[in-house]
Amino acid sequence: MGLLDDAIRQHLELKRRHGADPSDVAKLEHEAFGPIEREDALEVADARTPVGEATHETAREEELAYEEAELEAEEAWAVEHPAAPAEPEPEPEP
Repeated sequence: MGLLDDAIRQHLELKRRHGADPSDVAKLEHEAFGPIEREDALEVADARTPVGEATHETAREEELAYEEAELEAEEAWAVEHPAAPAEPEPEPEP
């Protein structure tokens, strides 16, 4: 992360040189380099991924949809390619 950190520092320094409000720059610097706030990180994670039962339900629904599509494809193939009549098996020799 060295290059990214350097780029952020350069950006903040340019803001200072061009007369940005020092408290705004300090706030941006804290956001970029300060500790990660767990509460915000958890809210973002919750918004992206359902947790607990919902995840299992969603996975099961996707699995059932996949199985249904697979069966439909097999049925369509069977209609397009009917099976040839089975030849009788030769009887075993005594």
